Amino acid sequence: MLYFAYGSNMCKSKLRSITPSCEKRFVAKLKKHNLRFHKQSTDESGKADAYYTNNETDVVLGVVFNVDDSEVRNLDESEGGYNRTDIEVLDNEGNPHNVKTYIAKEDRVYPALKPYTWYKRLVVEGACQHNLPEEYVAEIEVIESKEDSDKERNAKNRAIQC
Repeated sequence: MLYFAYGSNMCKSKLRSITPSCEKRFVAKLKKHNLRFHKQSTDESGKADAYYTNNETDVVLGVVFNVDDSEVRNLDESEGGYNRTDIEVLDNEGNPHNVKTYIAKEDRVYPALKPYTWYKRLVVEGACQHNLPEEYVAEIEVIESKEDSDKERNAKNRAIQC
């Protein structure tokens, strides 16, 4: 399956922990969408969502990975609160590709949510790992985040290296 990652799964080591077969194919953009951190997680923080805006100037950047079909279930299970969705992304040459991604379920969207600092770091480091434009990374870096009060979860996730 060709999978478009735009949040913390851009961090290849994080994605590999879920789908060991994943292989990067190319950097891509999803038009008419905006990156938001409003999807409620089970830990009550905000996670990334490619939110549909229908605005031509809105773009979510990410990475297309090939994931072995035998591991798609692992990905589905890790993406609770999202719907696996068929989308079209464009590669750097403007060529269209039909891929899958995960979009937040409407009943899990809360605009007031903030991501944990460790989560935002994974998104930023994943974006940098794949050489996404500095301006795009800067837009993510200014998103307000909060510290995770669960010390064990915080330490575990801070230990992840992209």
